[in-house]
Amino acid sequence: MGSKYTSSMYLLTGLFITLIIICLTLAHSINEFKSVYQKKSQAVFSSSQDMFLQHRIMLDALRSFFNASAAVTTKEFEVFAKDLLKIKSAVAFTLTPELKLAYISDPSILPELKPLTLSMMDNGSLHAKLINYTLLTVKIDEPQMPYLIYAISQKRILTRIDQEQDICITYQFEHSILRSAFCDIPAATGIWRLFAYSDRQFITLNEYQTRFNLQVYYQVPRAEVIELFVIILSIALLGLAFSLLWFFKAKHQQLIERIECENRSKLAVMASINHEIRTPINALLGYSRMLKKTLSIPSEPAQH
Repeated sequence: MGSKYTSSMYLLTGLFITLIIICLTLAHSINEFKSVYQKKSQAVFSSSQDMFLQHRIMLDALRSFFNASAAVTTKEFEVFAKDLLKIKSAVAFTLTPELKLAYISDPSILPELKPLTLSMMDNGSLHAKLINYTLLTVKIDEPQMPYLIYAISQKRILTRIDQEQDICITYQFEHSILRSAFCDIPAATGIWRLFAYSDRQFITLNEYQTRFNLQVYYQVPRAEVIELFVIILSIALLGLAFSLLWFFKAKHQQLIERIECENRSKLAVMASINHEIRTPINALLGYSRMLKKTLSIPSEPAQH
């Protein structure tokens, strides 16, 4: 009973150590995958915040330009705004109280402004919509043109997010959705979903009546997941092999010890039997010698 228990302990110990190594390997790999995802997602969120912060600075500069001047001419606005905004691929224009175009930073994009739709909300705010642009609307202190609209090119945003590798980035604006090129890959299914991560941020620019949803989605490359599975399978097979080796080695050692014990027992029995047999034989031999000695002594002659 003890012999079987000892060999089984070798097997169970080997399997337990193998399981611990597999768990540690899996945990380390998952932490590495999450670390890569967190770095990528944080880079995307930070980049998005920086991008819109820069646009906000541009818009504030335009608003300050109107506030600092008693009267802004079309030429002054065009020169100031065009040089300011061309780096960010944005355009700015003003509207009259009748919601007609007044000043525009780049007259060459007038054809793109034809689909522009404008409407006044019940709360008195202006609602603007333009295909391929994200619009930020602010009021300015100009009686003849009280509205300044800052239009951000969505193509520019798309070009920027396409630079991010191995991560799907989605901007969901009020009237449009932008997706990076990596979003074209099929979504993870089955076991692959265990190696997919996602997160989102809702960003609201209350002062500009604008809000959007930024979502990131990351799949661990399948080659890396398959490599992890191969490593785990190799560890499992090696662990099983060593566990069985320890098991059979213990069995072999126990068998040798049992044979040696049996041999010692047999030798002890044989020695005991030999002693028991030799004792009466020695007694008979001694008695026989005594008889021989007695018979060999000549008898004394009788006296007259």
